[in-house]
Amino acid sequence: QRLSPHVYIDLTAFTLPTNTTMSIKVVAISTFTVGWYWTSSINAVATQELVGHHSDSEVTPILLALILTLSQLAVGGILSICVLLGMKQIGFADTSVFANWDQGWPSKNDVMVGFLHYVGCLCTNMGFAYGSASLVQVIKLLEPIETLFLTVLVTIFRSRGRISCSTVGEVVSLQQAFGTLIIIGGTSMLLSQNSMKINPRSVVAALASGFCMSSRNVLKKSVAPNEKEMALPRAGPSHVSNSCADVFTKGIKTFCNITLIAAISAIAMLLPSMIAGSISPQQLAVLFKDPGQPFAKAVFFHCGYNVASITVLSLTSALVHSLLNVGKRIVNVLVVAVIFGVPLTISGKVGLAVAAVGTIVYNKEAFRRLLKNACSYKHLALVVLVLLFCSINLGISKAILSENDLTLVSEKDAPMLAYVELAPRDLLATMAAASPCEKTVILDGHEVSSGSAFEYDMAGDDNIVCIQIGKVVGAAVYMGSIVQRSTFSVMEKYLNEASIPHRIVERKDVIMSGRYLPATKESNAEREKDGNKGNFVWQYGATNLVNPYTTRLVTAKNNETAVYILSSANLFLFRKDAPHLEKMMINMAQSMANTVAKYDLPSVVIGIGAQVEFGADVSTVTMDGYDSYKQLLREVESRQKSKSIAVRGDVTERICQNSGFTHCLSMGCPSLTISRNMDLGGVLKEKWDVVRRELKKDGGKKLKVVLALPALQLSNKDYGPAVDLLMAIYAQHDCYFILQSNYDRHQLLTYTKGSVNKTRVLEYEDQVEPWFDFMKSVDFVLSYRIHGAMAGIINEVPAVVIPTDFRILELVNAMKLPLLPMEKTKTKKYFSLLSILDDVSADFDEFEQNRRDKLKQYKRILGDVGLEIDPALNAVLSQ
Repeated sequence: QRLSPHVYIDLTAFTLPTNTTMSIKVVAISTFTVGWYWTSSINAVATQELVGHHSDSEVTPILLALILTLSQLAVGGILSICVLLGMKQIGFADTSVFANWDQGWPSKNDVMVGFLHYVGCLCTNMGFAYGSASLVQVIKLLEPIETLFLTVLVTIFRSRGRISCSTVGEVVSLQQAFGTLIIIGGTSMLLSQNSMKINPRSVVAALASGFCMSSRNVLKKSVAPNEKEMALPRAGPSHVSNSCADVFTKGIKTFCNITLIAAISAIAMLLPSMIAGSISPQQLAVLFKDPGQPFAKAVFFHCGYNVASITVLSLTSALVHSLLNVGKRIVNVLVVAVIFGVPLTISGKVGLAVAAVGTIVYNKEAFRRLLKNACSYKHLALVVLVLLFCSINLGISKAILSENDLTLVSEKDAPMLAYVELAPRDLLATMAAASPCEKTVILDGHEVSSGSAFEYDMAGDDNIVCIQIGKVVGAAVYMGSIVQRSTFSVMEKYLNEASIPHRIVERKDVIMSGRYLPATKESNAEREKDGNKGNFVWQYGATNLVNPYTTRLVTAKNNETAVYILSSANLFLFRKDAPHLEKMMINMAQSMANTVAKYDLPSVVIGIGAQVEFGADVSTVTMDGYDSYKQLLREVESRQKSKSIAVRGDVTERICQNSGFTHCLSMGCPSLTISRNMDLGGVLKEKWDVVRRELKKDGGKKLKVVLALPALQLSNKDYGPAVDLLMAIYAQHDCYFILQSNYDRHQLLTYTKGSVNKTRVLEYEDQVEPWFDFMKSVDFVLSYRIHGAMAGIINEVPAVVIPTDFRILELVNAMKLPLLPMEKTKTKKYFSLLSILDDVSADFDEFEQNRRDKLKQYKRILGDVGLEIDPALNAVLSQ
């Protein structure tokens, strides 16, 4: 008799019964097949979840596999006995499990088959423990090849070494050899995916599992080659019913027989280790202490899918069962992809299809029947319907992702919950694409692992789940796979079951006016037109205030837009002597008010300020007569819960109050938030003291100093004395002038009559980043402008500000910056930097405390509209 590892029923005896019986039968087959697929998939998923639960515990992968296998076999044996006893109670004969055992004991062959079954199950679980469910399922596609190989070996053994080509040809046809090559090719394509991380131990275990299962099948077949297979009758519904029951009974008895012997083998393997003390009761208790873990599912669904498989075999032919088994492998691979976010690339999709075709070609009878259309179309339709049902039910369309989608990033021995740190995102505006984090899980006081073993290329993904721990944000890794939207529920369940404190933040679309634009040819050209380069600094600060991982900037309102952020600077101008400037600002305020009303979103204002004459009594200044200013504040206040109009200082806040508006809050310039240093005030104090020591030692000749010109016209009487002071410092140190206004260069060179080295005059026309980079090399800044000083301070360079108007003065006071009053420079001649420092009271402890207070307020302001502050700034507050 020619051996065929897949054909167990005499197909020649199979004919279709009546149409009515067939319809009922198809429904029954469909139901049990869906159960077969479902229980098999749940078993694979539950086993990998179980492994993940204990990845950081004292339970090793081998111990976990041993205990799980024993539990599965023991419960399976007990369950099958219960099924047989139930069948006996309702009148089925010959349901004794031990009827075929000689004198109540199993034969050597039975023991060998049971032992092979145990080792096969153990190796399958070890494959899950060391690798991933997707890898094991792919390797399982090679089982027909292993069966064929073992069949040849058995044939050679039975021929007592006398083997010839004709003998092998009787076992292995050219068609099967061709099918083998196709299966190998398809499996290779699956394994070649970037998302398929190959763990050698997992591969060896999966191959060993297939070898043992194939050995079991071949041995079971070869020990009684002339044993008559159970065949379905040729006619009659009652005969069909009785025969199906007989086949089912025989299948359950065989399963029970093999499973019980395998369970005894499992006990024999585990018990000596426990007696020797290498496995402690405490280790075993770990598996059972948490009733919410998937241990029970991994055990009971293992039994369930074996019983369902036997039931399907009893209701249909071996041919249809063989085809459905191919479908089961495909569904298992796809389900694992859905649950654990492991994608199938183009090559993976093709490889899966090729492997399925190869399996059909390998099965000689199935291939012959399909070619001749002899196989029932209803049976083929059944296969298609079952696969379609599972696809829809499990959301396979979400699992088969593109080449650029999520990637498996670690082997199975990775921690259950980890993260892959994403590249720093210093600017929201630098994002060519949106933030990748569709959801961000903010963990409070819980440590999560990260390691070099993880590899992840964002590659334009924008639907992953991220983890934020302190100031670090990374792509969430759960059980070795990057978490995405479709798989987040599994991770969320773990977080809740493990009682890990966390917050889930959904990504929000935000419109921000006045933001800093990324460095492009177009945006740089626009910045070159700006007459004040200091504007770049506050724009940079306002843009970087918001968490770039939980926020997506958009330029127009859509259904997803959640917040409108209005960032500005000098807006409320009170200058009756400059009507045309006033009109320009009034029109700008009116435009902003109209925009707030049009968007009708929760709104936040950052950095807005008033400008009045230096020396004016601000306690009496109101917005009466400036209806556009009032309308803007009314529109914003009506869309806020609390004080969320961040104005630049006490002067502007007082004017708001005088005008009846209560949501204005003195916050200084948003550039105060640019530095992520955990103790900026402490660093500035240390460097301030270093500068003083250098000045006292040798006059500070090697000090590198930046000088910022006043925002005054050459004709202004205060311009000359201010430049004279700067030139006195210029002559004593390694100094550079940094220009901020378009007129600075001409006025400086004209006033100094060419005495300034032009290479020492710097201007950053279109970007703020090069300016900041240069400031990092500087020792000190002396500035008549606020942003000239802030460019140094945020880069950990101490500075002194000499205010020339109310705007600068209120900003200096709001941010607690070192200050030299302008009046002092008019009454006292300063010829050295040391003499200036002697007259400046610098309290960097107060500066740092004020900085943290402002960050707390910004966090509250953003939180009131559902936004998150930048993680690095939040870390400063958490220190």
